Amino acid sequence: MVAASFKVFFAVGIIFWLVSSGKLDFNLLNDLLNSGPNLAYGLLFLVCTTSITSFRWKLILELKTSAKLKFTKILPINWIGLFFSTFLPGIVTGDVLKLLYVKDIDKNFSKTFLLTSIVMDRVFGLCGLLFLTGVISALNYDGLVAISPDVKILLHTNFLLFAGAVFFLIGLFLPKKIQDKIIGLIKLIPLLGNKAANTFEQVWLFGQYTKTTLSCVALSIMTQFFGIMAFWILTSPFYGKEISLGQAFGFIPMGLLATAVPIAPSGAGVGHAIFDKLFNIVGVSGGASLFNLYFLCLILINLLGVIPYLIIGKKHSIKEAENFEQKAEA
Repeated sequence: MVAASFKVFFAVGIIFWLVSSGKLDFNLLNDLLNSGPNLAYGLLFLVCTTSITSFRWKLILELKTSAKLKFTKILPINWIGLFFSTFLPGIVTGDVLKLLYVKDIDKNFSKTFLLTSIVMDRVFGLCGLLFLTGVISALNYDGLVAISPDVKILLHTNFLLFAGAVFFLIGLFLPKKIQDKIIGLIKLIPLLGNKAANTFEQVWLFGQYTKTTLSCVALSIMTQFFGIMAFWILTSPFYGKEISLGQAFGFIPMGLLATAVPIAPSGAGVGHAIFDKLFNIVGVSGGASLFNLYFLCLILINLLGVIPYLIIGKKHSIKEAENFEQKAEA
């Protein structure tokens, strides 16, 4: 509870500083409403990202069930998780809450696997972002560096993260003998050895399902593409200079990557500050206000999760989610 309260105060503090310093201007929202179809297209792309991530999670869950799960059931459950993750301090509670609804569908799902499914779903999403950013940064290297010499540092960071994502994916498919040796060494670690080994075993489970793993990465690349497209469509009319979509792929993902870290609810404050710096690097002022357009649209889409929550028959409470997580960690 203390950590959650700190996140809220931290986010509010950053936003207050940005507003008081003139870096965050909410008047730009009115300009977006009058910018033609950009708002509608941006919202549409964000809905697409929610739909694709729901289908990706469905594929992960089906690794541990004998029956095919209906997408029409997983989509509203995932949306409920997004709804609670949006206004609750932190992201874990919303994620765990939706696991209770999945367990209603199939009681045979273990708590350990369900929690691992959430972690791996996010890891696949991260890999998709790093793969997409690394490739496009390489293809648009000259054009990106031409914007500003400082962009070169971002690009090299993109390549380093891309290499890390490739290394992780290769690691999933290590031979079983090597996996067993590594797990044996991990178990020798005092206190945390067995729990850490169990986590590694759950992660390496995905290496046994090559088709599903590669499909999840492909879906993640598609998801991240739509997400960056949404950001660019919503904000590009207000750059004050020409920045192509290819160039935008060089720096926007870095900001989105930072907002994925649960420092503040839904990346509030943190994302505003980071994008203010990123847009300054490419010679665009008002980066915090630009991110705010994307942020508010994302919040709007996530809040639509209240609809399936109100419609769905059985409702689970936040307290149930907390108990579920505690028992799984025990």
